[in-house]
Amino acid sequence: MRRFLCLLTAAVLAAALLQIPQPPASAAGPSVDEPAVPDLKILSPDNSTCRAWDPMLGDDGDPATNDSAANRQLNETVGCPWFPSLTRLANGDLYVAYSWSVSHSFGGLVAGRRSSDNGRTWSAETVIASDPTASDVKEPSLTTLRNGDLMVAYYDYKPSRPNRRKVYVKRSTDNGATWSAATTPATLAYDTTYGWAGVDGDMVELANGDLLLPIYVHRDYRSATSKFSAHVLRGRPDGSGGYTWDKADERVVMWDGDPGVVSYAEPTLADLGGGHIMMVTRTSGNPAAQVMRVSHSYDNGNTWTAPADEPSLKGHAPHMLKLRGGSHLLTYGDTSGAFAGGRPVVGRIYDPKTGWTGTQSKMIYKTPRTPQPGWAGFPSSDMSYPASVELDDGRVLTVYYDRLEGILGGTYLRPDPYRLDLWKMHLDGKATYQTDLDFRAASRPMMQPYGALDGNTTYWYSAAAGTGAPPTKTFTLALDKPYLVTDVGVVLKPGYQESARLRTSLTGSGDWQTIRNYTMQGTTAYDWTALRPGNDAKYIRAEITDTQGNGSAVLNDLAVRVAPTTFNRFRSTRLDLRQMLLNGQAGIGGNLTYLDPAGARPGINPSGPIDGKADYWYAAAGTCSSCAGTWQISLDQPYQLNKVGLMLKPGYQESAVVETSPNGTTWTQVAGLTMADTAQTQYLTFTPVTAKHVRVRITHVSAGQPQLAEAELFTTTPTTQP
Repeated sequence: MRRFLCLLTAAVLAAALLQIPQPPASAAGPSVDEPAVPDLKILSPDNSTCRAWDPMLGDDGDPATNDSAANRQLNETVGCPWFPSLTRLANGDLYVAYSWSVSHSFGGLVAGRRSSDNGRTWSAETVIASDPTASDVKEPSLTTLRNGDLMVAYYDYKPSRPNRRKVYVKRSTDNGATWSAATTPATLAYDTTYGWAGVDGDMVELANGDLLLPIYVHRDYRSATSKFSAHVLRGRPDGSGGYTWDKADERVVMWDGDPGVVSYAEPTLADLGGGHIMMVTRTSGNPAAQVMRVSHSYDNGNTWTAPADEPSLKGHAPHMLKLRGGSHLLTYGDTSGAFAGGRPVVGRIYDPKTGWTGTQSKMIYKTPRTPQPGWAGFPSSDMSYPASVELDDGRVLTVYYDRLEGILGGTYLRPDPYRLDLWKMHLDGKATYQTDLDFRAASRPMMQPYGALDGNTTYWYSAAAGTGAPPTKTFTLALDKPYLVTDVGVVLKPGYQESARLRTSLTGSGDWQTIRNYTMQGTTAYDWTALRPGNDAKYIRAEITDTQGNGSAVLNDLAVRVAPTTFNRFRSTRLDLRQMLLNGQAGIGGNLTYLDPAGARPGINPSGPIDGKADYWYAAAGTCSSCAGTWQISLDQPYQLNKVGLMLKPGYQESAVVETSPNGTTWTQVAGLTMADTAQTQYLTFTPVTAKHVRVRITHVSAGQPQLAEAELFTTTPTTQP
């Protein structure tokens, strides 16, 4: 049994919390936090031979001379990483493949590394593909198949060969430890003497086991009028673990003809479900400059719509990642100039039902340096080519290269929203309910109709009826607006079995869809029902239809996941201290224990700093005047903390220090405020520390009782998204 330093019972603190309205979340910005700082560097000048670009090499001192060619030649003398691809292996490891080369355009091979800790550390490099007879071997694209096999596609460059560039495919059956011999998929590209093919996008595995491989083709590289085209190759299982690639299955998805105007390169594919495949492609020569084009197939890649501009997307090397809820994250190197100069890494959420509507592009990474007058050379667009994977805890890792800094870097993202905070929405008036699960008892103050929304899955935090079912007992949740609901989670009656039905509706009348039936089933944690590609819903209903002598009908908790519309950086995450207290994962101590004896100010209580209400009357306060005060929170496990948010006593000046401890005995100061009048929460960042206990010591107050209105903690420890 966990023990915490508590001066009031958890029930009393929780009861106080449940009465407190929560403030709305802040709006997301146009870029993730600190986009010029990667979260990780897989390769860098610190652990490889690569070095950052020197913009002054080759400068002859004459401002009239263009020294960029000499600058590039002098910088491109050491091996560096380029063009990464990233996948999740069958054993859970991450695997990154990349070009290792002295130049963007020659002298390369394809290498790989793996990580067993979600990208924190990486193995030594292994070579996937190389050819000493080729001028370049480059741009790997990885795909992990359902059977665990790992596929890689790449291309080479041999200027002495008429078909200068060719695409190859390799397979690994042991998570990338060893690789098969390369095969060359058949393509129309090689039917002409001077045609070639390249690849940048991942393969898509269809439900029938076929593989779709996007490539781009130049039918005659000698011709000034011949333009690149985007194709899809189809690999069919050969019965022995390999694939056959037949030109009869190849589809030319985007081609402007010969002579043509628009070239298509670096196509990527997304499987949107139900046979719907989407291609997104870089263009050049497009009258809508730099705008990417999109084509759709509704028969698993057999036929395709005419390519169409997507005006909101301008860039190179698009990559599509399917998220667990059915939406996709598009990442690409942006060329619009709207975010930063050069080619920063930008992302955008795409949903199969709503398309690009309701989402906007957001910058993920930019190179920290910008060109300066007098520099001999600085190729600021030599970066990006992103790829992403989704981790078990709901985060997304996006990797990219930046030749200017000499890195293969990565940034962690969190799709948002993911799970609706129904309790906060209820307190804010954005989620209401109707129910006949309205039993109340003075001995069980937390058993209330709203118990189904409080996020607490213990028995006595539930909505309950005074009798069993039948007749059916109903809990109907009404949201503030329609959402694309991707999952509905429910906890019925903990420790007992019930029959129940889950339904969704857009209008609340006449269009109810049953999404799940339970027949005398027990649930002790959230049981999720996936809706793919999602239901447009404003109303969600849980019906308890039968308890079969197991006492009263109970709905312990209801939860809703929705399709994300944006993403945020996972630099650190705010701990939900209120919910942790409700769940028994945190305890409160200290001497800020004042309670209004008349009960007129219920917001003044020890849990006030974590109620989310930034207000004078919703705070923890001392019992003496002009004295020191201490407020402490103890967590269920050690967390790596790097930021704290404090609102002291609004309208007054207070001094305070923040201290952390791994054991509740030894304390270290990490932050502080001196005679501050905090009219709003102030955020203090510090070097990450691992701690299980945090306390705020108020050392001086200008007048009256010591008081702490708000306290927030931020952790870099990954927390599983429920």
